[in-house]
Amino acid sequence: MTTTDFPWEPPVAGTETEHLVGALDRQRTTFRWKADGLDSAGLQARIRRDMENARWLAAAVRGEPNWRVVAPVVLQTVCVRHEPPGLAGEALDAHTLGWVDRINRSGDAYLTPSRLDGRWMARISIGAEPTEREHVARLWTVMREAVQGAFADPRFATAVE
Repeated sequence: MTTTDFPWEPPVAGTETEHLVGALDRQRTTFRWKADGLDSAGLQARIRRDMENARWLAAAVRGEPNWRVVAPVVLQTVCVRHEPPGLAGEALDAHTLGWVDRINRSGDAYLTPSRLDGRWMARISIGAEPTEREHVARLWTVMREAVQGAFADPRFATAVE
């Protein structure tokens, strides 16, 4: 395999500059792929839609007891944590990783578990081309169901080992 097989990937071995240029090429390629066929107005509409959906999700999270938006909502990324009373430290981390894992294994959505200030949280990026408000609303329902543990759907039965 050569670098020409995957020109959007940074080189496997190279200088810092070559890695940086490769990473920027990858970002440009990803952007072209996501924006393919959109004119300026279409791209602006898509970005506005995604940002509004992120703001909607953040407002829904803020309005629900024991849920918290843990970082500023920048563009279309929302960082959240479910914080049940009496759960802290490693137990809170295990709880967070558990409900995120249940959602990811379900196939309904993919959330990125990430650390913020030493604690795990869920990072949600809303930006796939077909994502509409109904999809984000469904995700919010799935998130609340995942922390309640009351699942009729057997896909949610998997727990983190």
